[in-house]
Amino acid sequence: AYYYLAIIDQNSNNLSGALTNALQAIEVNKKFKEGYQLAAQIYEKMGDSQNAARYMQAFQTLSGQ
Repeated sequence: AYYYLAIIDQNSNNLSGALTNALQAIEVNKKFKEGYQLAAQIYEKMGDSQNAARYMQAFQTLSGQ
């Protein structure tokens, strides 16, 4: 549910709310790779390339890339 709330927030340009929900989705399930990908995208939109790269790396690791 948090993942979908994050997408709704992101689509509404509520990036802080989107990030909170994406991180909560990851907290609920540490292996939820889509949550990491979404968090990376949100961090990128917020101009935080360091965290974006960190979460994208986690997404790629979980995806076996």
